[in-house]
Amino acid sequence: MKQKTSNSEVVTRAILKEELQITKRILKEDLQKELGSLRTEFKLEIKLANEQLKEELEKTISDSSSLVLSAMDPLLADLEIRREEKDLESYQRDKVEKKLNDHEKRLKKLETPHS
Repeated sequence: MKQKTSNSEVVTRAILKEELQITKRILKEDLQKELGSLRTEFKLEIKLANEQLKEELEKTISDSSSLVLSAMDPLLADLEIRREEKDLESYQRDKVEKKLNDHEKRLKKLETPHS
């Protein structure tokens, strides 16, 4: 079945196949260019999203660290006060024990008969 175009050319299957192959190749090249462009855009968007996520994560970690350290400040201050109190109590106990020992020595001295 042969058709004629306006130029009186005979359109054959071979001509149609050749035109189809040319059209396919052109479409494939255009599609590959478009896909390459989309890949580039997609990579840039992913990179930007990663940078934003990284910044948000760093800020969240920084904020969390600040909260933890702020919560620990009073605890550390209390711990320091307790340590100082313990040192003072130990010093006072040693002082009282020394006095007690001194009193016991004096009492023994007083209780022993003098010749």
